[in-house]
Amino acid sequence: MRAGGSLAGLALGAALACAPHPSGEPRPLRSYRLLIEGKDSLSDELARELGTRGFAVERHVVGGGPRVAALIWFTFRDPEDGRFFGLRVADTRTGAVVAAVSLPLDSLGAPPSAARRLGDSLAAHLAAP
Repeated sequence: MRAGGSLAGLALGAALACAPHPSGEPRPLRSYRLLIEGKDSLSDELARELGTRGFAVERHVVGGGPRVAALIWFTFRDPEDGRFFGLRVADTRTGAVVAAVSLPLDSLGAPPSAARRLGDSLAAHLAAP
């Protein structure tokens, strides 16, 4: 019985983490401050690139402020199409993914060009209906 309660609590927590914004509409990406905490060259270039595109960028967590979305990236392999770089932008309060970009890993290049390509992809995501 105890394990069932734990699973129910876990399921409830997951449901709340994935819940949409209370208004039912997703928040526009520009309404967030973007959190990029990494200290590597890609993090630095991506923070600079997004800042020049008008995004508010935070380099460390600050509590009690406006809405923040964390940038999370990873690589993955598609059996048919090869390796990809995935970028997710997630609301730090709800866990909801507010933007997602996936690009072929070999198309990114070094950090400065990779940051430009990712910035282009996020900007295109904003322009899409």
